[in-house]
Amino acid sequence: MNTFKSFALASIFVLSAPVSAQLIDFDTLGPDSVAITNGYAGFNWSNFASLAGAYIPGSGFEAAVVSGPNIAYNEGGSAASFSGDTAFTLLDLYVTKGYEAGITRFQGYVGDTLTFTQDVFSSTTAPTHAVFNWAGLSKIVLTSETGVAYSAIDNIHIAAVPEPEIYALMGMGVLGLLAARRRKADK
Repeated sequence: MNTFKSFALASIFVLSAPVSAQLIDFDTLGPDSVAITNGYAGFNWSNFASLAGAYIPGSGFEAAVVSGPNIAYNEGGSAASFSGDTAFTLLDLYVTKGYEAGITRFQGYVGDTLTFTQDVFSSTTAPTHAVFNWAGLSKIVLTSETGVAYSAIDNIHIAAVPEPEIYALMGMGVLGLLAARRRKADK
């Protein structure tokens, strides 16, 4: 197989490969209820805390554990958010209500503009898998309906949004190879 065909085949595989997802599972944080600090998993956190689900037996916090011992929840049942310094894609996560079944609202911001909203109903007995696939995000805000305040989340899947420069460089490389191939064929 010649060099051009090898490169073309490799390019097809690279371009068709899914962007790898980052799993945020809170399991590296301690078991006691503690505020999640900025920088954890590369994000800025506001009003989120982490605890071992078994810390509150028989609750939705215990049922919320998908992997490992820990979950994150909105402290005091108030609005909570996480944001990134670069754009990201929220693929999916698991949500469970803390003490009473109800709705958790997720809002996705691109810059300062509210762009996506999704209400997810969940119980206190098992996590609900919520799929988003929201791209280009700068911030996610979680809120709960009045009276059903606490929401626990686990296993957030995030993907980085590829920078346009990467595609531009790859495109220029392919064009250069095509031009070289054409010159070689003209000889």
